[in-house]
Amino acid sequence: MIALTRSDNLTAEAGHHFPTIFVKTIPVTLPAGFKLIDALPADGQAFIRNEEGMVGRGTLLKLTAAGPGRMESLAQQWRKLCSTAVIDDPTSGTAH
Repeated sequence: MIALTRSDNLTAEAGHHFPTIFVKTIPVTLPAGFKLIDALPADGQAFIRNEEGMVGRGTLLKLTAAGPGRMESLAQQWRKLCSTAVIDDPTSGTAH
C-alpha cells in the first residue's frame, strides 16, 4: 500500500509552485486468491498490471493543462512533482 500525504487538496498548473508530497510504501500480506480490483472503493482509482498495482482514494493534487500542448505540460508537471517527492519505500531497500 502506498500512502500519499498532504494537509490540503491543491491544484497545480505549469509554472506554479508544487508542494512536496510524502510517499510511503507499506508492505501488506494478503490472503491467497485476493484480487486487488475487488478492494477498489467506489470512489477509488487503480493501476493494476499482472495482478499487482496501486489503489488510490481521494484527491491529493490536481494537475491541469489545456490546449494543444496539454499532454507535454502535464508530463512536465508530473516530472516536477515527482522530482521533489519524499519517498519511503522499504520494499525497494532505498529511502529518499
